[in-house]
Amino acid sequence: MKRKMPTILILFVMVLIGAMYWVDLSYYTDYATGFLLAGSVWARYAVLLLPAVMAFLGMRTVGAGGISALRVKNYALAAAFGLAALSGGVYGIARLVAAVTELSVYSGIMGILCLGYAVWMGLCAVHFALQKEAAPTRSAVFGVAASLPFFMLAISRVMVRPTSLYRVAPFVASVSAIIAILWFSLFLRAAYVAMPQRLARLLYFAGVFLFLFGACLEFPGAVHRALFFDAGFAALAEGAAMGALGLVGGVLSVSIAGRAPDAPEEDLDPD
Repeated sequence: MKRKMPTILILFVMVLIGAMYWVDLSYYTDYATGFLLAGSVWARYAVLLLPAVMAFLGMRTVGAGGISALRVKNYALAAAFGLAALSGGVYGIARLVAAVTELSVYSGIMGILCLGYAVWMGLCAVHFALQKEAAPTRSAVFGVAASLPFFMLAISRVMVRPTSLYRVAPFVASVSAIIAILWFSLFLRAAYVAMPQRLARLLYFAGVFLFLFGACLEFPGAVHRALFFDAGFAALAEGAAMGALGLVGGVLSVSIAGRAPDAPEEDLDPD
């Protein structure tokens, strides 16, 4: 447990950054344009240097047997994946409703993909609670399909919606989707195929930053918009789904941290 404390401290620092972001949205950001009303935008991004350095140092706590944490029962991971499945299902239903009411093809496709994502995350929750099989499903194809909503989100946020370094909230949303894609690809490798220590550490780093951008930045931003600017239920559900996935990333990073360097390496790639 002592070897996991640095990671828990890192996540706590990120929660504090999320609280600062809420204050920034409330008092120093123009919601209509997304531009800041006071202060430098670069000062906001400079704040991220602290958790970045802490996460980089925290990677060293992931020993050779770190990925073995995915091969044993883990009720914390099961609960996190279950919450992500629930939020993903709600978001999928919200998108399908929007597809009917707004005649939106994008919402229809996203809704179907998100329901598939919710089912797969539910299977992962059962897997970590019971550990009866070596992987959540027999084939990784289902897991790859579950990652498709984040590719659509990334395309929508980066290429369709206007974004800029000077508009913090849209930039946070874009980075959040990209980190989700990176984390998902690494987690699929860890869940279905052997993973060398260097990639396990990258999974740790991606999980920590997914927690920051998904759970600590995007989710509070979605709640803020829903409370004060009537952003709509679908937007809130989207933020909740990203927040739940961020929680999964954080819990998984804590789980694989602290494994002794001399732990058995039977789950590692021989390369």
